[in-house]
Amino acid sequence: MTERLGHTPGTAALLDNITRQSPWGQIVLEERHEIVLWNAWVESASGIPATFALGERIEDVFSDLPSRVLQAIEESLRTGMSSVLSRAFLPHPFPLGNRQFRDRPMFQSVTISGFRGDDERRYCLINILDASNEVQREDILRQRTADLERSKAALEEANRDLEAFTHMVGHDLRAPVRRIRSFVRHLRTDLGDEPDAAVRGDLEAIELSARRLADIVQATYRLSKPQRDVLRIEHFPLADALEPAVDILQETDAWGNAVITCGDLPVVDADRGLLERVFQNLLDNALKYRGDRPARIHVTAESRADEVLIGVRDHGCGIDPADADRLLAPFQRALASLSVEGLGIGLTICHRVVERHGGRIWFEPVEAGTLVRFSLPQPAPTH
Repeated sequence: MTERLGHTPGTAALLDNITRQSPWGQIVLEERHEIVLWNAWVESASGIPATFALGERIEDVFSDLPSRVLQAIEESLRTGMSSVLSRAFLPHPFPLGNRQFRDRPMFQSVTISGFRGDDERRYCLINILDASNEVQREDILRQRTADLERSKAALEEANRDLEAFTHMVGHDLRAPVRRIRSFVRHLRTDLGDEPDAAVRGDLEAIELSARRLADIVQATYRLSKPQRDVLRIEHFPLADALEPAVDILQETDAWGNAVITCGDLPVVDADRGLLERVFQNLLDNALKYRGDRPARIHVTAESRADEVLIGVRDHGCGIDPADADRLLAPFQRALASLSVEGLGIGLTICHRVVERHGGRIWFEPVEAGTLVRFSLPQPAPTH
């Protein structure tokens, strides 16, 4: 076929072999639009044999060829310039279609270029690439991206509503709970020093329930606060967040004869107040679940390539590995700890604070006690 382009027989045979094995379609036209090259890809895709197409005008082989394709052919023959018709939809630049393509549109990327042959005549080379799979992948990716964006927007709206509700519960319910407890005190006064035993039992039940409700309301408010606080990132020694938490816990009844030690603690980039709250909750848990012995707690920190790993280890009653993930959710408590006073929000607060810093928190199995680890991003280098 390529001998018609003015090539020698040896060169023509080589070019014929190359075009026959080409992974895309190739058609060559002479100045009168007659087909002089029709490779195997075009033959297979169109179902039109080369013996029929060669020597025919392109317009006669493809009677519904779009005008923009004919214009591009004329332009390439006249000027030698190239045109790219990419991602063409039906009608195709070249209405190719055998059984393989009959049930779906064939998206094509078509390049039309002019060149001069060895015989000094002008020719037009048409390269046709089946871009169907690529277009399909792009469409799927675009659809999935749009779905993710919609899901993200819906989730963000739900989170805003939940935060607003949590704040409302924690803030607006405190006054009614205080009034209930206040009325209980008034009732005690009105009933005098020796109320009936049944009445006294009822008052104690009301007061206990009101106190429990007050604790839940306060916990809900505390739970929402880390999400609403603006992060104030500072560059400071980790010990500056640990020491204030220890000072606060030393004043509590849970302290006992606790011993808290720590290794070398690095400098971190974090919100000092929120990180202090993380230490306070983790240390408070270690104190409350120490068992019958004084608490022994050790705090460690390890700098890695892209993060700082911090650990709080105690030798208390420990945590069942099956409970580990559940305990990071709000108001969840281990079955073995139900006898200890608490609402189950301390670890949730730690989880939310650490996640807001771009870190993670988890339990690591140890022989005795509990080891909680959390990470913070590696601080930026200082100059």
